Amino acid sequence: MASPLAPEKVQTLPDVFDFEDANAFAKEWIAEQRKRSHGFTLSDIAAKVGFSTPTGPWFILEKGRSIGLDKEESFAKLLRLKGDRRKYFERLVKLKHATSERDQQRIRMSAQTLKQQSRERELLSHQQLGMYRKLSYPVIRSMRCLNGFQEDPKWISERLNLSVSEEEVIEGIALLKALKLWHDGSVETKSEEDRPSEYPAYCRQLFENLAKSVNQVKREDREIRHLTIDLPRSRMKAAKERIKKFHEELNEEFKHDEKSDAVVTFVIAMVPVTKT
Repeated sequence: MASPLAPEKVQTLPDVFDFEDANAFAKEWIAEQRKRSHGFTLSDIAAKVGFSTPTGPWFILEKGRSIGLDKEESFAKLLRLKGDRRKYFERLVKLKHATSERDQQRIRMSAQTLKQQSRERELLSHQQLGMYRKLSYPVIRSMRCLNGFQEDPKWISERLNLSVSEEEVIEGIALLKALKLWHDGSVETKSEEDRPSEYPAYCRQLFENLAKSVNQVKREDREIRHLTIDLPRSRMKAAKERIKKFHEELNEEFKHDEKSDAVVTFVIAMVPVTKT
């Protein structure tokens, strides 16, 4: 079975975290970008960064002149840097301007710490996506909180309203433990914004299970409602915010209880059914 923990290697533009020199990163990134699209001639760069002539970026990219502190923000925007990578690039630029060994060491350590922490967060985020490959994994995680829970694949499989084999239960538990998500008090409150790459497939599983539950789950144990209304597109954002707030209120009111003896899934959705 392939491990869900290792991120796949995807061919991308150069990553600033792989560099310790701002000029070297800018030169390689721009060279690669020129292979993919137009708009990165020296004249283009000069206009975007704020030089009066192409000579300015030429000295930086070809002769190694330091990126000026007043041009750092413009270069970061040109190189499409955001978040921690934007901050890391800023430190690399400042490093070129540090005059004392003490300042250089301080900036270098700050940059390395930022890079390490950011990559650790990214790895954990990628690993946790594995939990959303199958609908059963978050359910099994929440079952951990039930009274009388038994860490036995047969016991778990027999108590699921999903068609899940004992082997899948074993795989799920192993994954959750590897991700350090196998603990008490598990409450799943996720949205498409939280898991943009995995969530569409996960949603399909949710709705397929919802459709099956109409026949498989007793009426008194489920509640299904829908509302179809006309709505100005300008108010859709407000409607989404209302759904998010209701989602948070549900979680707060019904989150883990010591007397829990069932796992349920709340599915809240808003989907346009007409074209504009």
